[in-house]
Amino acid sequence: MTINEKKQFVKNLQDGYTAIKLQVYDKRIRQDRHSKDYIELKMGDRTGTTTVRLFFDQTTVQTVYDNCNKGDVLRLEGQYSQMYKSLSVNDPAKVTKCHGEDYRPEDFRATCEKEPEALMAEIKATISGLKNIHLKSLLESIFDDEQFTQQFMTAPSARSMHHNYASGNLEHTVGVLKLCKNISGFYGVNEDLLYCGAILHDIGKTQTYIFDNSLPTITNEETLISHVIVGDRIIHNIINQKFPDFPQDLKMQLSHLMLSHHGKNEWGSPVSPETPEAIALHYADLLDSQVKKALQRKM
Repeated sequence: MTINEKKQFVKNLQDGYTAIKLQVYDKRIRQDRHSKDYIELKMGDRTGTTTVRLFFDQTTVQTVYDNCNKGDVLRLEGQYSQMYKSLSVNDPAKVTKCHGEDYRPEDFRATCEKEPEALMAEIKATISGLKNIHLKSLLESIFDDEQFTQQFMTAPSARSMHHNYASGNLEHTVGVLKLCKNISGFYGVNEDLLYCGAILHDIGKTQTYIFDNSLPTITNEETLISHVIVGDRIIHNIINQKFPDFPQDLKMQLSHLMLSHHGKNEWGSPVSPETPEAIALHYADLLDSQVKKALQRKM
């Protein structure tokens, strides 16, 4: 069988036998319906992600699992299913670890398709147009900090689910902001509060999402506290330190947007969205993340 691997990427996968080089994002051992262990890998390249399942004898499963690390690039041969969006490999000889000369690093480095400077300009133009002096001053103070702005412009938005690349969180933020602008045209919401919440909702990711060996990963703060709480704390600290006259009700309204934007406790929000602005922000955040997730996955 002759297999052309030169231009084989996740986005081009079709049903049938294939060979492809993918990077490991996550790994776990699972059990099939007969209680036999198999390896499930979350893998991908610059065009998307897919699931890879390795079905070997039980001794080999543990050996391969122990020698497979996040960030590794593997060459795999197996059966791909579009229905299940997964690649199944049954022969350990069909899994080999690639080395530097075996692949091009740029094939596994997802990038933001939009210019970060243009995305940041969208945010600054929105801030400039705000009428509420308290929210406008808060945002100007935050983005006048060049070090923070650089972190904000380069942070990923997730490890693998959506916008998981440099400037991904910036792209996601602008996507949410644009959706909120459209939503505000239909309802009598507080536009300044909604836009401020859209710009700041994932500000905590500047501290909880980092790159490790070119792969987006999370810090202990994300694991133990979450960017939702971290972001709210950042805003509270800035307001308390710099804006003593900031209205308490407005502060509480903004805090509610920050804490509720994931929508449910099981999705990471300590409170559910209760105000029109919080509900709008939650669904804008959900829509942008889920559509991007589907686009990054093999369709």
